[in-house]
Amino acid sequence: MLLRWRVLLAVLLLAVLPGLASAVQAPLRLDDGLHRIDAWPSVTVLGDPGGDLTPEAALAASDRFAAPASAYATLGVHKDVVWVRIPVAVAAGSSAEWILDIDYAVINRVDVFVATNGQLARSAVLGNLQPAAEGTRDGRVPAALLDLTPGQQQVILLRVENIGSMILPIRLSRPGPFHSSALQEQMLQGMLTGLSICL
Repeated sequence: MLLRWRVLLAVLLLAVLPGLASAVQAPLRLDDGLHRIDAWPSVTVLGDPGGDLTPEAALAASDRFAAPASAYATLGVHKDVVWVRIPVAVAAGSSAEWILDIDYAVINRVDVFVATNGQLARSAVLGNLQPAAEGTRDGRVPAALLDLTPGQQQVILLRVENIGSMILPIRLSRPGPFHSSALQEQMLQGMLTGLSICL
């Protein structure tokens, strides 16, 4: 009887261990061969009731982040601040410039940070309720140019505040394909507007 329980326990452990290992999100691999990549498979999140965590404290609390337990690319309705952690690894010899965008226009505020070797740097403050930075143009969706370091693993840390649903289809794109896609979208919107005026 005791032997059966040991065998059953061993089988359960073997079944559960791969799942525990997958809870640690693998870094998103970026190289020049990619034009655009969905970041959600590498995302982990941390709730911050009251919004008291500093970026440094959120970066240091990597063991408290967990894979989202919600539908793909959404966290549902949250009144609290949510920290989003995306580990990335840029291939050596690849370009350092990547554009992070969240393909949902009504995110109120997103603070974007990049951590390299534990050193945190603010990249941008985005959102539909945020004033445009000097010398920049607004786009349809929140987007920021990131200067990542090739050959190193880094962490992109987002502090997200929103009234309503936190829909976060986060992507990383090379600048050329990102701007080409945005231009095509604007041309389509212009054509549709012209057609609606004619009708």
